[in-house]
Amino acid sequence: VIGNARFIDGPFLGQYPENRALFLNAVDWLTLGESLIGIRSRLVATRPLKDIGEKSKASVRFASTLGIPIAVVAWGLIRRYVKSRRRRALVAQYSGYSGPGGEVDAAIGGPEGGR
Repeated sequence: VIGNARFIDGPFLGQYPENRALFLNAVDWLTLGESLIGIRSRLVATRPLKDIGEKSKASVRFASTLGIPIAVVAWGLIRRYVKSRRRRALVAQYSGYSGPGGEVDAAIGGPEGGR
């Protein structure tokens, strides 16, 4: 999506030289010259990463290999705890209700009919 024609104006072309290739590719496409789009060379920009210290590298490595799985396991345990508390609360609330067989209804996960 292009907002206006200033994307090919002088200051923008100096800051973003890829805009020229975008404009020329759009003109080629509009004039049904699609085979010419692939011929136009693209400038290769080198964007090296900043060099970080060994401590930072170790912390990123730890967070990506162990931190995320630990967070997922913790989330699962918290969810299980919350669901079991909710289930116990429902059983306690409806414990006076007997199902057709005289036992706690299996739909609420009571001790007789639940998991």
